[in-house]
Amino acid sequence: MKKATSCIWLITLTALALLSLGGCAQEKEENTEENDPQAREAILQCCELIFGSAEETGNYHIRVTDERDGGRVDEYDCPRGADEQGYGNSPVYALSEPSMYGDEPWYAAAEQDWDDCRNGVVAEISYGKDAIAFIPPWGAIKTDAEYEHPGGNVLRLTQNGETTYYKSNTAHAAQLLFVYAQEAVMEKLYDYSLHVPGTETDYENIANEFCAQFAAGLNAAPRWFSGKPDDAASPVKERVFDAYYGTDYPNFCFGFGVMMRFDDPESSQRYQWEAGSGMIEPTGEGEYGDYFSWGMAADACRDEAGNWYVAGTWTGGGGIWLPYIGSSWDSAQN
Repeated sequence: MKKATSCIWLITLTALALLSLGGCAQEKEENTEENDPQAREAILQCCELIFGSAEETGNYHIRVTDERDGGRVDEYDCPRGADEQGYGNSPVYALSEPSMYGDEPWYAAAEQDWDDCRNGVVAEISYGKDAIAFIPPWGAIKTDAEYEHPGGNVLRLTQNGETTYYKSNTAHAAQLLFVYAQEAVMEKLYDYSLHVPGTETDYENIANEFCAQFAAGLNAAPRWFSGKPDDAASPVKERVFDAYYGTDYPNFCFGFGVMMRFDDPESSQRYQWEAGSGMIEPTGEGEYGDYFSWGMAADACRDEAGNWYVAGTWTGGGGIWLPYIGSSWDSAQN
């Protein structure tokens, strides 16, 4: 997935998170217990061990269990250290910076506190034997800025085989940590699912197959995914608008997109797709008359094994790659 697309999605998730957090803070009763500085330190230390510093390598593991969906489990491996933009891929700064959540008090808690805030979904992020679990907010964001299923204000830490619980007055930490799971779903939809065998040589067939795979991925995504539509489809149509057919480096550009239906057109799950090029309103005509249209441009090329993959997506300023010349910004060259 192109960095720009990833950034737009992450910014959108963060904005929606901040919008909803005001409601979360009101949801929990003010805790009158004494603030425990060691609780915050334990949380920060656990996050540092799991996510690592900007220079570290390896993967941390995300596991999300949907107890109301037959115990469905979704798992993702994500890189520790620096992210695509070179920044430290860790929530430590946000949890320690006073201008964000660094001033929020934390208290020692018990397993019963954890059980009291369950909402059907449990998420855990781990690295080796260290893990931090939380009850994430999920579902559509309602008009009062509350999630359909509010998050929990209790974290469960596992270190050296010992489990401890800590709580705050809000679900801010759970919301912040869940952004990593949401981003992992998007990475899977783009980077790991979109591949077409190299035996296929018709560019239009390849382009339509990529879009069909993306629609299937959306339909198969977990229901807690913040951008999940009620249905996604990909009608077969002409999509390729720029192509190089040379055998040395075949590649092409095409209109990458799908149709999405939202039973509630004003759902926050739809608005997450409005970032970037936005969505086209339903036409009211034909088989997909009640579907929104979403799309952008994409680059397709072959990997080392000769199979096709989506090299990136963009909303402007792209073009095919011409060997010995470089990237073409003139879509008339083919």
